[in-house]
Amino acid sequence: MGRPPLPVGTYANISVREVGPERHRARCRFRDYDGQVRYVVRFGASRSAAERNLKAAMVDRVAAADAVDLTRNSKVVDLSAAWLLEVEASELAKSTKARYATIVKQFINPGVGQLRLRELSVPAVDRLLRVIVERNGATTAKGARSVMSGMVGMAMRHGAMTTNPTRDVASISVKKRR
Repeated sequence: MGRPPLPVGTYANISVREVGPERHRARCRFRDYDGQVRYVVRFGASRSAAERNLKAAMVDRVAAADAVDLTRNSKVVDLSAAWLLEVEASELAKSTKARYATIVKQFINPGVGQLRLRELSVPAVDRLLRVIVERNGATTAKGARSVMSGMVGMAMRHGAMTTNPTRDVASISVKKRR
């Protein structure tokens, strides 16, 4: 039986070798985010300096590959902050960006912001939307549903969620004026 593969985004044992006077090479295997194992090498004036340089490079490598660190244990408030950054960088109209930010700050974060993503379910989202309909009307609830769907879509893209609970929430009907 062979050695189990490194988990994605982790590195193996660090080896340090003296390659010249006051020149040390630290190297390790790193399993990149495409699944490929690569060697990462850094140099330093001493063994410890080379190892520090290598560890700093590994931190930078992980941060660059996963700038938004969302997991099933992340809170909805963390997801909303990351989603708002993504929205701000998009080409949406300024008024749309402002509306989305208002919905997040006034309704989503106070309503479900402290739930973990693994706890965000159809009943939780449905309950939030029903409260918004009662207090602020169906149009605002529809906006909140759209924002929640976009946020959960981002969580799904980052592997933190597997399904979008807003998709299965009861429909919100707006009463027509006569």
